[in-house]
Amino acid sequence: MKQKKKTLRIILLSLGIVILLGGSGVAYMFVAKVGLFANPHQTSVDERASYKKASTGIANAGTTQADIINMVAAYGPQYDAAYAEVQKSNPSTWDSLMVDKAFMCVLYANKIKAASQVETLYYKIQSARDAGISVDSNNAGVTKDQLQTIFDNRSKHEGSQ
Repeated sequence: MKQKKKTLRIILLSLGIVILLGGSGVAYMFVAKVGLFANPHQTSVDERASYKKASTGIANAGTTQADIINMVAAYGPQYDAAYAEVQKSNPSTWDSLMVDKAFMCVLYANKIKAASQVETLYYKIQSARDAGISVDSNNAGVTKDQLQTIFDNRSKHEGSQ
């Protein structure tokens, strides 16, 4: 933490010197090169791509025990974090990233036959839809009808969690 503060002080001091000596144009180039004020939306873009990749991998995973084990190994930690976040969230305030997390989670929960989690996610997504959040344009590519089918088939998973 001390090293981070020291580095930040050096960067800010350097930025001040650049402004004094070279004007704002040079300062702008310095900031852009150092990435001091990096685009906060870049993380969101990278994270959305990560959830899209996970959703595709989960959707394409086979149904054999070995396939499920490989899927859990590949996406389990991402699912656990996303599910906890979705579960605690208020669907009326979801952004597109949270929508993508919810749909990745519903695909994963369906694949591992976690009926109660499918149900929880379904109702969260429905609440978001009811609040006017655009959930149908999700990176997982799950349509309203497909979501309904997943929900309707969850009872086949009862007792298999």
